[in-house]
Amino acid sequence: SFQDFSLSPNPNNGSFNIKFNSNTENEIGVAVYDMRGREIFTKRFSNNGVFDQNIALDNVQSGIYMVNIQDGDKKVVKKIIIQ
Repeated sequence: SFQDFSLSPNPNNGSFNIKFNSNTENEIGVAVYDMRGREIFTKRFSNNGVFDQNIALDNVQSGIYMVNIQDGDKKVVKKIIIQ
């Protein structure tokens, strides 16, 4: 699991923040999937030890989505609700 992980707000309107501490220098990958498994967002971020990024999904329909965060061989998947 990731240290001091937070994803907020949840539910949200398509804009949310992901924060955690990383003890690696790997790039951080963030991907968002709808419930059919379609990727609606993907981006890689440089890693300086503290990950704190706003993710803004444009023109996204309300519903349940899975947010996939990858830090090297560590991965966390969180469910979000977009209203």
